[in-house]
Amino acid sequence: MNVYGWVLFAHSYLRWFILVAMLLLLVRSAVGAARGSSWNEADERLHVINLSLLDLQFLLGLLLYVFLSPWVRTFYADIGVGMKDSVLRFYGLEHVFTMLVSVALMHISRVRSKRASHPKQRYRRVAVSTLIALVLILVSIPWPGRRYGRPLLRGVSQVQQSLHVSDKA
Repeated sequence: MNVYGWVLFAHSYLRWFILVAMLLLLVRSAVGAARGSSWNEADERLHVINLSLLDLQFLLGLLLYVFLSPWVRTFYADIGVGMKDSVLRFYGLEHVFTMLVSVALMHISRVRSKRASHPKQRYRRVAVSTLIALVLILVSIPWPGRRYGRPLLRGVSQVQQSLHVSDKA
């Protein structure tokens, strides 16, 4: 596997950790807001872990976007044609733009939530921004079944194919 394959593999699997972490943050912040709890060290740690995972994912995505992805190179080779092709447009523009907005939203939310005057307000700000960012991320993931879809678990289909070949032998 080449560098592109490894970075794409890492980028594909890291999304699952991010989705789980964001769901946990969303639930914890919604429950904290509903209960009027105090923002505690576990909440702070989860918020930092979330942003760290998002930043790592965004860095991997930028490596793909700027240096490695043949889809992006093809998109920029002729933007007029790329804009008319839904697959090229998704990888060359839509995916990166939506993810950039999501990461920016989470960072802005972090700053704004730290400035909140009351823990309930902090929980609410984190819950709302996490929900919006999560929806944007879910919409922008290349889910299987979409024209530009990718496998849920990258590399598994190749392993399954090799198992089927060895069963026939």
